[in-house]
Amino acid sequence: MEEYDIFRVIANDEFLQQFLDKERAPNVVLSVAEQIKKLSEVITLMDKELQKQVLSNHDGLLSQATWVEKLEQVLAVMQTHVQSLLSAVERLRTKIVEPFSKIETQTVMLSRLHATSDLLRRVARIQHLVKRLNSQMKLADINKAAQCLSELAQLSENVDLSGLEVLEEDQRSIRSHRVELERQARTMLTQGLKAQNQSQVVMAVQVFHHLGSLHQSVEQVVQSAEHNIADSIKEALDAHILTQTTSPDVRSR
Repeated sequence: MEEYDIFRVIANDEFLQQFLDKERAPNVVLSVAEQIKKLSEVITLMDKELQKQVLSNHDGLLSQATWVEKLEQVLAVMQTHVQSLLSAVERLRTKIVEPFSKIETQTVMLSRLHATSDLLRRVARIQHLVKRLNSQMKLADINKAAQCLSELAQLSENVDLSGLEVLEEDQRSIRSHRVELERQARTMLTQGLKAQNQSQVVMAVQVFHHLGSLHQSVEQVVQSAEHNIADSIKEALDAHILTQTTSPDVRSR
């Protein structure tokens, strides 16, 4: 029986139609024995048709089976290559990761050693400069003392020196000498301007320059001078003072 006949048998049978259309309910009611009989007949027909199809397409099916076997062999070879590649990657990772980790650790250690070395160098230089600063302050050499303070300020830039007990006394000494130098420089600048002493003015300006407060100090001096000039003008134009000054002259006449 041909494939078309099998389909026609199923399509024309009211009981078997439900297997082609699930939503369609059977119109006939058969006993269990009759249902089993019909199903057995259809299964027999389908089995014969399947055997017929296998025989007629034997070469094609055999070829496909051969290709499946070859494909399985190719997949097995590919899997072997993939496993080999993964093993090679793992070995390469071991060769790279471990040295990299060691280099990274050594780099961190080297960076910390460099930072420690730089800090020790700064501390040693600061202690040396503080001793020199103390000597210069005793000799009243304010220009060199200001230069020394300028270098000390540069050594303290971009580094946190707080909390170092070895520098606590030196830091207090630096702050004290800076305040004293600023006071002496202001006094020298004021006196130099009043006496028109160029050497004093130049010395004071150099000190302020080394201390990094030249602009601020000059502004303070200018403001003070402006205030003094304003007071002098006000006093000179005060009518009460002028009256007291001219009264004795009028009486004497």
